[in-house]
Parts: sequence; structure tokens; C-alpha cells
Amino acid sequence: MTGDVDMYCPNAFVSKFSFAIPFSKFDAKVEIDRDRDAFDLDADFTLGSGGSIDLSTQAVTLVVGTDSITIPAGSFVKLGPWYFFRGRINGAYLEVVIRSDERQERYFLQATGRHVNLTGIANPVTVTLSIGDNTGTLQIEPEHRPEYGERF
Repeated sequence: MTGDVDMYCPNAFVSKFSFAIPFSKFDAKVEIDRDRDAFDLDADFTLGSGGSIDLSTQAVTLVVGTDSITIPAGSFVKLGPWYFFRGRINGAYLEVVIRSDERQERYFLQATGRHVNLTGIANPVTVTLSIGDNTGTLQIEPEHRPEYGERF
């Protein structure tokens, strides 16, 4: 058979596949305040092989228990090795700081969430951090703040 090949196909689609790159190290602790629908999260992580971070083009997703909050790409302000976000997303108020070590190998995250949905949260608490394709998930026994009126 000879002749031209017709490459037109009206039913074709193009899809970009994205595969998660697990952190090579991911540690975290979380404090839960059910009375105030709040959490405080401290985490440190190291990117996995092939991982990179560029918060101008990558979204950050935090999952604490049953609540998932995505901070859109480009929402962080960068000052040196520090990235800052403060604002409301879907009714939740968040303050998030991400910083790296000097070689940009190890990262640290501090996040405070208020007015978050902690309905159905159970022990241990699932905590997931995703930055672009980079991700890590842990099951953590949270620290609980004392109920109002409780003594230490």
C-alpha cells in the first residue's frame, strides 16, 4: 500500500498523566481542637527522587482527617527560603509557612487551620501533604487541646 496517511481523527483525545512522587522522608505532628474546629500541623519532609517544588506553578493540598484544603498555585508569597500563605479557602482560614534548608533538600511546613471540617475525624488521624506531584501520607495520633474548662 502506498500513499499519504491521514492522521485526522475527530474522536481522539490527549491526556497528561501525572504520577505522584512520594516524599523520601515525611514526619508530622498535629494538634486538634474540636471545639474550635481547628488544627495546627508541623511537618518536615524531603523530596523523593525526581521531585521538585515551585509554588508559583504547583498547588498545595493539606488533608487533615476528613477535610481536604487546596491552596491554588501562585498563592504563596516567597521571601528567601520562606513561602507564606494566609487566607480563606472554602470557609476555612489558613496560615501556612513552608521553608527549605540551604540546599533545598529538606523542607519544613507549619500550618494552622481554623473553621475546618473535623466531622468524623478518628484516631489515628490521616494527614496528607501534596505539593504538585510530591506527596506524603501519615497516620498520626493527634495531640488534643483540653476542652474548655478542663484542667491540665
